[in-house]
Amino acid sequence: MKGSSMIPEDEILEIKNYIKGQLAAAGGNIKMAVDRMNAAYDDRKDYYPTTTKQVNEGTIPYWKAVKMAKVMGYDIRWVKHKETE
Repeated sequence: MKGSSMIPEDEILEIKNYIKGQLAAAGGNIKMAVDRMNAAYDDRKDYYPTTTKQVNEGTIPYWKAVKMAKVMGYDIRWVKHKETE
């Protein structure tokens, strides 16, 4: 596990690859998302190095992932799984 993180390496890799893949599918990357978040939200300033570190370590805050998705044209939704019998 990385540093003091208690997140298993395979979960870190899954989070990192998923977010970077979604950003690429939207035609962007972390830098573009951070630039768009800073333009769209004046309540706080996000920084590329910090956000990149959070994505790469699988520790990105939920609120930031939601804002990142929104500025890239996505919504994050919770969908209930169908019950299996």
